Amino acid sequence: MLKAKAYAKINLSLEIIRLRQDGYHDISTIYQTVSLADTIYVDKADIISLTCSQISLSNENNLAYKAANLLQQFAGYVGGAKIKIIKVIPTAMGLGGGSSDAAATLIALNQLWDLNLRSKDLHYLASNLGSDVPYLLRGGTTLGTGIGHNLKTLKPLKNKWLVLVCPITSIENKTQRLYEALDYELFSNGDNARSLADSIARNSLDYRLMVNSFEQIAFDVFTGLDIIKDDMIQCGASSVHLSGAGPSLFTFVPEKEQGIKLRDRLNQKSHKVYLLETIDASPILTPDRSRL
Repeated sequence: MLKAKAYAKINLSLEIIRLRQDGYHDISTIYQTVSLADTIYVDKADIISLTCSQISLSNENNLAYKAANLLQQFAGYVGGAKIKIIKVIPTAMGLGGGSSDAAATLIALNQLWDLNLRSKDLHYLASNLGSDVPYLLRGGTTLGTGIGHNLKTLKPLKNKWLVLVCPITSIENKTQRLYEALDYELFSNGDNARSLADSIARNSLDYRLMVNSFEQIAFDVFTGLDIIKDDMIQCGASSVHLSGAGPSLFTFVPEKEQGIKLRDRLNQKSHKVYLLETIDASPILTPDRSRL
């Protein structure tokens, strides 16, 4: 049996560049993995099966199941795997939880099944599963362009603390609906993401460059998101940002102690809050071989 961690991501910046002829959008984004993670267990079996601690995700529509099936077909592997997911990352919050589960599953099964596929093969498979999956094979601080598959590793954003708030709200087909709601006036040229990458290279993090094309739409679509932002600011947040297509919001804090105070204040307002740390290239690349 193998154990792997599937880490959440935030988008430090997310700009929509253009609508492509294939219906997808070109973007320019800076991804960052954070210390919130699901745990994936895989073991050899005759067929592929998947269970999840979140019962509604224990089915063949789970992206991790699709990843296992795609890998099996690609490699021509005769046999299966028993996959168990312990969910911690909130779903449909712009944190890439499902995509990260799929990435971790590809990595773990490549090792469990002794396939020895190269990283470019895993990247190809990941790109067929979703726009965030290729990035989540590697994690860390990364510039993503195209539809998110073109990746450039940036200087690691180390030892940064942030407070994340996940609203208790959801809408069906969230990402599709928000992309469909995009107006051309919200498109940009990617300059903010590139400038933010330069800022990070100088060991700085310029919050003014942390823009998200979805922010205006998200605050219109998700009920109560403006209240959460106001609460975060009133409790001490200096700059509040949307991750992905939302609706999760995050703010960086100078020190862990300040993050603890902010988390506790927001908890008192009955928000779902996490104190997290940025992490470098994701440890899912080396699954733990301990037997359980």
